[in-house]
Amino acid sequence: MISNESKRIFAEALEFYESIKIKGKVEPSERHLFNLYKDEEVREVLEDVIEVQTKVKFVQLDPSQTIYIIPSFDNEYHQYNNKELRELWSLKDNAELYASQFSMLILLSMFYNSSTKSLSNRTSVSLGEFSKAINHYMSKLNEFGEKAVEQYSEELELDLKSILDVWNNRALVVETAKSPDKAPSGKIGLINRILKSLEKEDLLLQIGDEIKLTPKMDALIIRYYFNDSRREQLFKFLNSSIFSMKRDNNYGND
Repeated sequence: MISNESKRIFAEALEFYESIKIKGKVEPSERHLFNLYKDEEVREVLEDVIEVQTKVKFVQLDPSQTIYIIPSFDNEYHQYNNKELRELWSLKDNAELYASQFSMLILLSMFYNSSTKSLSNRTSVSLGEFSKAINHYMSKLNEFGEKAVEQYSEELELDLKSILDVWNNRALVVETAKSPDKAPSGKIGLINRILKSLEKEDLLLQIGDEIKLTPKMDALIIRYYFNDSRREQLFKFLNSSIFSMKRDNNYGND
């Protein structure tokens, strides 16, 4: 027979889950729900039962900040598949999707330290600087040659050739850098569509030409995604000496 105390714990864990599932987060100001998450026994049910069975993760940057709910890596129901992402970001094929995802990985590498698994000292990145960073990586990859690109693609399980083809075939419309919506077919137009989608998900904020990450993104990257060996592998690849940015005069702040 289940004890009354066990019933209470499971009922409170379920109450927390049902609430955060609807709103996507629990703020510190929501004292009752926030305190439920602090309860060790309730937290144990949330992490050992509800997270496992519903394939979600509860993430929090630190114990005093907002709690978010996100799908776990193996949650096929709540995650976008390639087709859904292509439609959401108005992309024509998987090659454009891979190029967009690689671009976002470059953006994150500008904010986070892969070695320390923490935020860097960056608080924002300009759209111009972001596009220069992508151009830098693509230029370096082009210099490697086809054989090296194939080798890295195999090691990283990443279609770098398709990513390069997409980027090389898009025009960089410099004069519209501050109005990227006017150049939807260019490189900046592609970048901007993805940024707008991430902004809708409360993962970043665009203020004029500046890109800032939100506390939700911080919580996801530092408390969850950095625990995934593949993402750490990709970050280390981007931060490796083969991409030494200091020797590239085309990369830097505007």
